[in-house]
Amino acid sequence: MNIKFIADNIGLDYEQALEYVGGDIGGLKDKLMSLEEDSHFKELEAAVEENKADAIAQAAHKARKAFEKVCLNNLAALAGKVEETKNGSSVYRELKDEYDKVLKILKENS
Repeated sequence: MNIKFIADNIGLDYEQALEYVGGDIGGLKDKLMSLEEDSHFKELEAAVEENKADAIAQAAHKARKAFEKVCLNNLAALAGKVEETKNGSSVYRELKDEYDKVLKILKENS
């Protein structure tokens, strides 16, 4: 797995992410590989499907924090907007599309 190549394709702030993990490329790889589980995105999808505003905000908050931890700033910003709006609006759909794209790239390059 070429982390720099992946970073360039998923909007990861590579230098910031490396700094966060103390320069440990293996640690960064591990964090990226556990993103699907760590992001609690399935909770967010369920909350949106059920149209539960508070659950959407809570799950979006968890997702935002997970994205921030691996310096996926675009995903973190979108999750923050979903957290504020508390609904499955177009911002959520944009977040989901971007999240799915990131996961696909991660899986293809693992």
